[in-house]
Amino acid sequence: MLRKKILVLICLLLTSTALIADNVIDVGDTISIHVIDSTFSDLITGKVTEERGLSGGDPHGFMVSDSGEIYLPGIGAIGVEGKTAQQVKEIIKHEFYKKKYRNITVTILIQTMKYNYIYVLGEIMSPGLYKIPKHNYFLNKIANLINLSGGFTELADIKNISVISEENKEITVNMFDLIDKKDLSQNVVLHDKDTVVVNRKLVSKVYVLGAITKPGAYNYDNYSGYSEYVLEAGGFAKDADANNIGIIRKVNNKFELTSVKMDILREGSSTDAFVIKEGDIIYVPKYFFSGWKDILSTVGTVGGSVFLYDKLKTR
Repeated sequence: MLRKKILVLICLLLTSTALIADNVIDVGDTISIHVIDSTFSDLITGKVTEERGLSGGDPHGFMVSDSGEIYLPGIGAIGVEGKTAQQVKEIIKHEFYKKKYRNITVTILIQTMKYNYIYVLGEIMSPGLYKIPKHNYFLNKIANLINLSGGFTELADIKNISVISEENKEITVNMFDLIDKKDLSQNVVLHDKDTVVVNRKLVSKVYVLGAITKPGAYNYDNYSGYSEYVLEAGGFAKDADANNIGIIRKVNNKFELTSVKMDILREGSSTDAFVIKEGDIIYVPKYFFSGWKDILSTVGTVGGSVFLYDKLKTR
């Protein structure tokens, strides 16, 4: 379910932003500009074009200066930094209009473009170096980088994604809040030479002990109940008392024990009303054991941190 929500959110973000995203011009970019009037005169060079149209002919390249400007013959300096090609086109049309030129055609092409180079590492399907147009605001958002790199692995801690700048400044991004709480502030914009590290989540354990086929520690899954953990541990041993399972849990620095029954033979029955939490110990006693407190030494040794049952609950 969570993976589907992630994919849906990323698709929505990319679909909505793709309609309005447009590369903006930056210092150092080279842009090609043609301005042709109704007589097919090139208003940049002052000559008649060799062909009746815009195809053919050498492009007119203008490099954006450190001040963010280009210099057009007959017009002068025009500020283009931070503007889209369409915005610059309208400015040029307006400048020529003031000089009594009508029915002109302006074409602009960004010939060279700067890119951001961003590393995406860790628990991601396709880690590596990604090249993104520098001033395409939406493509540089972290949701797009996650999408480009194939999405998260099963071990990804989506609540703990590190973004580290070239200056070694680090912020933490919580993609779960972006997905679940629609917190768009988590969809941060990345910059050149940033490194995105998708950290591995700390895998909590649930312990399945006692009269069980494969007793031991198993990875916690918040969608699993105690029956799933018992099955993952190979099921009951022959002498297991399946109707007297003990769930041991630490609550407010004290340990509580809840006795539960397990009937997995009734098809369709919901037997896992008791929710398993991280660090729980599922203890399956043998038949005819004398009492829960008699297994104290066993659980205390194997569990490592369980030494006292302060309360006894029956479920």
